[in-house]
Amino acid sequence: RSHFEGGRRFFIQIASDCETVDQTSHSMSFISDANVLALHRLLWSHQERIGDYLSSSRDHKAVGRRPFDKMATLLAYLGPPEHKPVDSHLLFSSYARWSSIDMSSTNFEEIMVKHQMHEKEEFKTLKSMNIFYQAGTSKAGNPVFYYIARRYKIGETNGDLLIYHVILSLKPFCHSPFEVVIDFTHTCSDNRFRTEFLQKWFYVLPEVAYENLHAVYIYNCNSWVREYTKFHDRILVPLKGCRKLIFLDSPAKLNDVIDPEQQKLPGATLSLDEDLKVFNNALKLSHKDTKVAIKVGPTALQITSAEKTKVLAHSVLLNDVYYASEIEEVCLVDDNQFTL
Repeated sequence: RSHFEGGRRFFIQIASDCETVDQTSHSMSFISDANVLALHRLLWSHQERIGDYLSSSRDHKAVGRRPFDKMATLLAYLGPPEHKPVDSHLLFSSYARWSSIDMSSTNFEEIMVKHQMHEKEEFKTLKSMNIFYQAGTSKAGNPVFYYIARRYKIGETNGDLLIYHVILSLKPFCHSPFEVVIDFTHTCSDNRFRTEFLQKWFYVLPEVAYENLHAVYIYNCNSWVREYTKFHDRILVPLKGCRKLIFLDSPAKLNDVIDPEQQKLPGATLSLDEDLKVFNNALKLSHKDTKVAIKVGPTALQITSAEKTKVLAHSVLLNDVYYASEIEEVCLVDDNQFTL
């Protein structure tokens, strides 16, 4: 009870409006993601009690409801906190600089080397998943790397270890031109990068890697990828209209830049174009009817747009893949329509 008044004054003080402090007059501090998540969970769980306390407080008029209303609006925008334990092996929470946008590739590698992350079993397991790997060369004689988007699982794959794996894989090659193939076959929200992790790629990868990146071939771009790029439009602005981005809508287009015997796309991706029965001039009915081709194969159904749409300011034919194993039901609406 002896500390109650001091605590009450503290909370009133931090809830009251104060003068804006010049940002240049003090050094910026950073807090860990774990603390941010804990604060989010605390405020979300107790926001009603906080509101009730402020309303019943004798100092209600002095404090006012504006700070609480701002907090309630922010919490409504953020939504409920994620109910999952914080990974104890994510060692970056103890590094203040990790939360800084100034974190460079050198800083990142120093932390990883210091903790010998390349020796950890988790790193070796991630490497064996072949999310990112080097194989073969292009017709221009450049080494080719592959990123298989569907193999990255949000909440399961350690993103920081993936970045470290990419850096180590590129290191022997990135001082001369190299090329990357991104396979977006059957990519969905399970394979997405969270916003803060997407941003991290832009300032943690070595600058020399971006300079010597000759081309990025994007294979099987789908509707979900288009929506993801639209949602993160602000972050992806540097990629808009970039000539290094080349969208490929068929295996033949990949053959133009990489000889077939040098290509190392996964068998599950290549097999989608085998033994196909194609139905052209179909319509995909949604808020905007779209002309599509329906491709039926032994293991999957593909719906390929016949009209190009914009993705990162490039004109692209989208290809949505539905594996037979995930189609629960096909309903015939009439002689000319069906739903999945």
